[in-house]
Amino acid sequence: MRKTVFSGLALSLGMVVVMPAAHAAVVYSEDFNSLSFAGASVLPNDTSDSWASTAYYQANSVNGWTMNNGALYAQKIGSSPNDGALLLNETPVSGVASTITGLTQGQLYSLDFLQWGDNKPGQAYVGKVTIDGNLFTYSGVDGAPGTNPGTMHSYLFVASGTSAVLQFGESSGTAASPIVDNVTISEVPEPATLGILGLAMAGLGALRRGRRSPSL
Repeated sequence: MRKTVFSGLALSLGMVVVMPAAHAAVVYSEDFNSLSFAGASVLPNDTSDSWASTAYYQANSVNGWTMNNGALYAQKIGSSPNDGALLLNETPVSGVASTITGLTQGQLYSLDFLQWGDNKPGQAYVGKVTIDGNLFTYSGVDGAPGTNPGTMHSYLFVASGTSAVLQFGESSGTAASPIVDNVTISEVPEPATLGILGLAMAGLGALRRGRRSPSL
């Protein structure tokens, strides 16, 4: 009830009421959980700094993704349903890519993904991501197996057209490499703004009339 009274008062005074932004519309998502990403086995019983027990496979080019020979598919051993991710193992930025469609030219979008390190504790890595020609980098250090919950990365870009190329890679000087998971691209909504102009005087007048003493 208080919210209703406040909103009505604010509008009568000609104030601008900023409403909560609408939920962001997700236009693309990939969690890499499909076993179709898993090719030939490389390391059937290994680790990552997020999953203490991790298996690695050659990554297949499926679900619209083009992989190169350096890209590996990481699988959390024993997960049910399957939990997978993409290891950027000595992979150039142009080697792992997918074309995102259904964008609106000029719309602001957010690219988000979860990231952690592979199986070289103490060694540093540098990750790269390119979206619609915008290059972003991040860095990290591999931790002990199973100790890293991961880091969420968010990058904003304005779509130059109705589609965009998304590329992941790394440029590490060590054997350590980043792993990415839960990739989403979402519209960034503008706040819904309600502005009632020209009613300020009328609102104030109504308030003043309401405060006058009754006539005798």
